[in-house]
Amino acid sequence: EREIRRFTLKAPYDGQLLSWMIRAGDYINVGKKVAVIADTSRYLFHGSLANADRLLMRKGQQAYLSLKNYPHQKYGYLSAEVLRIETVIDDQSQQSKHHVWLTVTPPEIRLYPGLQGIAYVTTFRGTIFDYLIRGADPHYIPHHQRPPSNP
Repeated sequence: EREIRRFTLKAPYDGQLLSWMIRAGDYINVGKKVAVIADTSRYLFHGSLANADRLLMRKGQQAYLSLKNYPHQKYGYLSAEVLRIETVIDDQSQQSKHHVWLTVTPPEIRLYPGLQGIAYVTTFRGTIFDYLIRGADPHYIPHHQRPPSNP
């Protein structure tokens, strides 16, 4: 029993085993990578944004995901939140590209790394009138959502 414990591998966290780097009978040096494990306590979704949508996006906005392998008609949408937005310049084309990362609320269904889908981000809450007044100003706060002013 002591020998078994001595040769037992334990992961530093719960997750999903993606691949093994060793086979039965292999000798392992200290520090060698033996497996790849995906942390399933937190899911991230990475996507790209159109230039026109970049100004509407903010960290903390609510989002909903529809995954190709799990049609929303049957499984519903996954809840998510905007974690990070990044703009990079392509060296060759000199065009800006926008990337967004969403943290996904762990679902009840089992997800696998590499799934594709579409994210719908709530960029504005208010009335059409508020939207028309706001115009292109992403910092405009609708009147009914403003904090009370001190007299």
